[in-house]
Amino acid sequence: TCVLPHAASSRSGDTPGFPVTIGAGTGRSFKLTSDLQVPDQNTTAILITASNVSLDLNGFSIQGTTTCTFTPYATCTPSGTGIGVSGPGGTEVRNGSIIGMGGRGVSLTFDASISDLRVLNCGNGGIALGPGSVARSLVASANSGTGVSLDFRAAIHDSVVANNGGFGVLAGRGTVVRNNVVNSNQFDGLFCSG
Repeated sequence: TCVLPHAASSRSGDTPGFPVTIGAGTGRSFKLTSDLQVPDQNTTAILITASNVSLDLNGFSIQGTTTCTFTPYATCTPSGTGIGVSGPGGTEVRNGSIIGMGGRGVSLTFDASISDLRVLNCGNGGIALGPGSVARSLVASANSGTGVSLDFRAAIHDSVVANNGGFGVLAGRGTVVRNNVVNSNQFDGLFCSG
C-alpha cells in the first residue's frame, strides 16, 4: 500500500482502491511511499476519518485528472467532488504536492495544520481549513475557486497564493495573514470577513 504507519511494513484495515482510508485503530502517523494517481475527477485520494492524524506526503504527489489554464486566472476542467486529502479535527498534512483534483486539493476541519505543500490545478478551490487551523509555506496556484479558505481563528504564513479563479485568501474572523504573496486572483486577493 502507499500509506504506511511509521516503523511498519504494511497497513491493515484498508481495502484496495480509493479512497485510501485512515481510520481509528490504524495508528496516528503515516507516510506516503509513492505518488498516488486517482482515476477521475470524482475520486477522493486520501480520506482520514480518525482525529489527530499526521500525514507526511514525503515529497510525493497526489495527482488527479483535472487540468487548468490561466489567463490571468484559473479555469479548470473537469471539476468534480474528488478531494486530495480530507480529514477531521487535528489533522496534519505536510511535505508534498496535490495536483489536478476535481474538487479541492485539501479539505480539513478544525485545528488542522498544513505545511510545505503545493496545491495546484484543482477544480473547486485549493485549500479549505476549519477554525483554529494554521497553514505555512504553501503554494496554492491556478485552482478554480478560492486559493485558500480559512475559517475563524486561523492563520496563514509565508505562502504564495496566485492565479486562482476566485478569492486568493478568504480569511474568517480573527485570522492572521502574514508574510504572503497574493497575486493575480480573479476576485479580491485577500477577503476578510468579520
